Amino acid sequence: MPRILHRYSYAQLVLVLSLLLLLTSFPLAQTRLVRTLSSSIPSARGISFAEHKTNVAQLDYSQSVVPAVSTKQSARADLTTSSAKAKEAYGVMPLSFEANSGPTNRKVKFLARGQGYGLFLTATGPVISLTKNSAKKTASGTSLIAEENEPSTDIAVVSWEMVSANKSPRISGVDALPGKANYFRGNDPSQWRTNVPTYARVRYSNVYPGIDVIYYGNQRQLEYDFIVAPGKDPNRIKLSFKGADAALDAQGNLVLRTPAGDITQAKPFAYQEIAGVRREVSARYRAVKGVVSLSLANYDRTVPLVIDPVLVYSSFLGGINGEEGRGIAVDSQGNAYITGKTFSSDFPVVGAFQGTKGSSGSDAFVVKVNPSGNALIYSTYLGGNGSETPAGIKVDDAGNAYVAGTTFSTNFPTTVASVQPTKDKLADGFITKLNSSGSSLIYSTFLGGDDDDSILGLALSADGRVSVTGNSYSSRFAASVFPAPRGDGSANKTINRAANWSVSANGLTASVVNSFAIQPGNSNIIYAATNTGIFKTIDGGANWTPAGLGNPATTPPASSSVVIDPLGTSIVYAGTENGVYQSTDAGTTFQRKSNGLFTEPIESLAIDAVDSSTLYAGTFSGLFKTVTGANTWTEVVYGSLVTPAPVMKVVVDPTNHTVVYVGTLTSGLYKTTSGNGWVSLNSGAVMNNGQVTALAVDPVNSSVVYAAFFDVPNLFKTTNGGASWTSLNLSYTLDGQSGQFAEITALTVDPVTTNTVYAGTFGGGVFKSTDAGANWSQSNTGLTQPYVTGLALDSANPAVLFAGLARDGDSFVARVNSGGSSVDYVRNFGGDRDESAQAIAVDTDGSAYVAGETASSNFPTVNALQSTPTKLGDAFVAKFNNSGNFVYSTFLGGNSGEFAYAIAVRDGNAFVVGQTGSTDFPTVNAFKSVLSQNDADAFVAKLNSSGTALDFSTYLGGSSSDKALGVAVDAPGNIYVTGSTASLNFPVLAAPQNFFFGGGLDAFVTEFNPSGSQLIYSTFLGGTASDQANAIAVGAAGDTYITGVTSSFDFPTVNAFQSVRRGNDAFFAKIGAATPVGSVQFAQADYSTPEEGGGVTVEVTRTGLTSTEMSINYATFDSSTGNCNQITGNASSKCDYETMVGTLHFAPGETSKTIYIPLINDSYLEGNEIFRVLLSGVVGGVLGTPSTANITITSSDTANGPNPIDQANFFVRQHYIDFLNREPDASG
Repeated sequence: MPRILHRYSYAQLVLVLSLLLLLTSFPLAQTRLVRTLSSSIPSARGISFAEHKTNVAQLDYSQSVVPAVSTKQSARADLTTSSAKAKEAYGVMPLSFEANSGPTNRKVKFLARGQGYGLFLTATGPVISLTKNSAKKTASGTSLIAEENEPSTDIAVVSWEMVSANKSPRISGVDALPGKANYFRGNDPSQWRTNVPTYARVRYSNVYPGIDVIYYGNQRQLEYDFIVAPGKDPNRIKLSFKGADAALDAQGNLVLRTPAGDITQAKPFAYQEIAGVRREVSARYRAVKGVVSLSLANYDRTVPLVIDPVLVYSSFLGGINGEEGRGIAVDSQGNAYITGKTFSSDFPVVGAFQGTKGSSGSDAFVVKVNPSGNALIYSTYLGGNGSETPAGIKVDDAGNAYVAGTTFSTNFPTTVASVQPTKDKLADGFITKLNSSGSSLIYSTFLGGDDDDSILGLALSADGRVSVTGNSYSSRFAASVFPAPRGDGSANKTINRAANWSVSANGLTASVVNSFAIQPGNSNIIYAATNTGIFKTIDGGANWTPAGLGNPATTPPASSSVVIDPLGTSIVYAGTENGVYQSTDAGTTFQRKSNGLFTEPIESLAIDAVDSSTLYAGTFSGLFKTVTGANTWTEVVYGSLVTPAPVMKVVVDPTNHTVVYVGTLTSGLYKTTSGNGWVSLNSGAVMNNGQVTALAVDPVNSSVVYAAFFDVPNLFKTTNGGASWTSLNLSYTLDGQSGQFAEITALTVDPVTTNTVYAGTFGGGVFKSTDAGANWSQSNTGLTQPYVTGLALDSANPAVLFAGLARDGDSFVARVNSGGSSVDYVRNFGGDRDESAQAIAVDTDGSAYVAGETASSNFPTVNALQSTPTKLGDAFVAKFNNSGNFVYSTFLGGNSGEFAYAIAVRDGNAFVVGQTGSTDFPTVNAFKSVLSQNDADAFVAKLNSSGTALDFSTYLGGSSSDKALGVAVDAPGNIYVTGSTASLNFPVLAAPQNFFFGGGLDAFVTEFNPSGSQLIYSTFLGGTASDQANAIAVGAAGDTYITGVTSSFDFPTVNAFQSVRRGNDAFFAKIGAATPVGSVQFAQADYSTPEEGGGVTVEVTRTGLTSTEMSINYATFDSSTGNCNQITGNASSKCDYETMVGTLHFAPGETSKTIYIPLINDSYLEGNEIFRVLLSGVVGGVLGTPSTANITITSSDTANGPNPIDQANFFVRQHYIDFLNREPDASG
């Protein structure tokens, strides 16, 4: 494979040799592995919004579903899988060469060790000691331990040296590694060796005149490069081997056979650059009497070495607490502009608009890097008292930077005359324009509405207009009401015991309703606790208004619960993310009442119906109680019986107000008497269940309690106050699959017919039981969402039930004028489920192209390539005109689900990248047309200008998970893609880093040709921990700029501004442009033609770079040794065809030539015969495949007859053909 040798940029030829230590021959020592299992606690969506461009710690890939196996099978599978993964991970670790400081023979200058081998570099060459462990076979059914015992061992020592070479070359370590070696042998400290340096490469200088050799590789593969200076002779390179029999295999590889197994040394690779085009120099091994030499075709010894795409610069960027690069742009001078988020108070700042961090969360950062990548021109924080997450950055011709993203800060820096100078509810988007020095704002604005809103994509038109896209749960943006209001509000109502539901949410703009409180004595008055505060209705849910507006400064924020004082119904309590609030005027105004409460969210609130001045509040710090109507709170002290845990649910016994049931996050269920004594209810069936998600007590018989848990079984019932429990195990059928479980978020019992119980679930809707929980059925007719977050039953009329829902969000697209002072248009779009618009691009006409993913079957499609979705969610692509109306909108996906993360546009064509797990994802003219087995691949797709067809679409990836997160397109139409990969065999070509470094994830950067069918280059980028690239930009010269996040201390840095990782840092890097390459080859490898046909025409084509001149030699060839009347199977140029030798010249743009070979129609009985046409000597490109055409001449002769070669007219014809095939000589 090609090797990048950017440190040696003078004119030279490079020979690349690889020594592959085959693991089948040298297995790694078997190791027992113990898997550590971890679990997380997912929950229903609350008030936060989801990010899809995740940092390394949040990465989540699709997991394969495998059949259940027995315990023994599982143990064996775990061990096998873990061992295999360990071997893979170990195999790609770089070799670590340590200077010999005494632990081994003094002739050894450097050494490296691995499992199954030792490598020693002496002055005359390498020595490898190989050990092969072979476990003895055991009887079937024996234990795993027995299978690992009693290895037998084969040992071999192989050495090789360069014949007639310099016996004492200068040997030096190159690329120092951070690790050190230490030797503590015996009890004499004077014999100890500490801090022995280690290196990634070792260089032998002038082993032959003007020829150096460099050794490097990984744990599976030793590679070495001969660096041949201009004018020096590579034919001097000769190798001899001891301890092994050397032979060449059919592929031209050198195989060293030893008692411990084979060592395969890959065939040599050589190349240089001519006229700006890569030219591979044909190279092969030649073995004569035990000496192996190199045979090279002719090459120009005066031209420089081809440098494949190299890492021009690469740098960490960050402080001590963590960063992530999320967007990158480049200006015409080669300055790079980077945005991301930082948690560090010591992030480097230079010439900053904002020199200090704004909050304890994350701030955005904006950085301008000089063209060399080693200095910051400016660097600034951008944030307020909440957290910021930028989505992207763009730069205009004047060097002004535009940044957009999402903020929770109320004091995010904005300008007065902007679209929206002040923040609305929850999270809002932001758009900021910084001047060219990064020292001041040209404009800055919020963009959001009355719920959660996030900007996830940014695009910039040439006239300075900013287009953004993202997700919204709001009904409006500032004063702009969305043109497509949704009809699936977050509150539904039934008046017939859940037989039918209808929307009951007019004016209720919140996207999540967590609970209701129905006023005793007047069921028309209801309060709703929502993710944006408290709402109130006075007409039974027909219309809602926000509560607390009488004093906006103390309006309750996002609320989990609301209760009404049953003895004084004008008193209302709200449990919020900022403690408890109280209203004494029926919700007109509120005051915060949290004296004694810790400053954290309230998870649950309950009131004593007998003594209404007593309330209980569940928090992450435990249970709190007030007996003063919320004026003061005290923490309820746990007894020794209770494990302290966050309290998620609190219910007061309706018939015995001194008894309180408490459900925790991690420790299950407890019961207390006024908080003065505790009883654990975690026995029997519920003993191992941790997280309680819902509680309900029978209002007539309080010994009956229903408890829901996050784990399966998910629902239990007690009839004796918690002394024992019975599993009810609520499940349902989804998409034909029975036994599906959804998180139960709410339970309520009919106070009149107590055998009727309702359960609200997150994903399955509402379930109803009429036999006290023994059997359940879904009651979702008319329910607008299956994500139920709260239930309330009207005790005065039990036929009436309210369901609080988590309403799905829509995507939006908006455009802001060049001054940032007004919105040109804003449009929301989506279906009845969640959408997430991830990226946006604009064309020269100002049309906007948006990509994302949708779970909606009724997502709006217009002029669609794919008008129907799959069941698991698809990517979508949409184009909007200058007025924000659809030009086209389409699904894009297959049978397993897709995510589109980035989009670019060129000449009206949309280029979309993302991730797919579908085996039938649409592929057209694909580089890779089949999904990697049992995992997810990245995808790259190009839609035509009307959005009705794919110009190309391809998978991209290896055998593990791969995800494309960024895309860019240059002027010629080459496509650049970046993201993350867990695949050791991710496709690489001309790579600055051609192997997976380990750690779970590496970033990757890939360039496709304009048709998407071939790679121009593809490379890993990462260290030994996890690395992910989030964004990519391309400069005018084809240079590629990347940013992302790394947790690798050894992430590759070159010409770095910051060469040392300080935390989980952002990184930025520049990869130089690859030289386009044209290849020439036969259109097909095999031809068949009848002898009497007169001749055969073969076609020669060129692909790749076709805009330059190219030439190639051709010649016919055969293996005939007999006379014309002998049957040998080989055609003869003297008997069967006319010898043809010549040169084909391709003009710029010309892609096809033909060669005509005349045939001799004799009368010999000779059967089918074969000859060949060979291509060689490419100028202006490289030789492709096939380079040999096999011609089969078929003969129908049945008996020998006269041969036309003996006739005079044949000689005239032959010389006429020779005349026509003449080529001009050098003089013309």
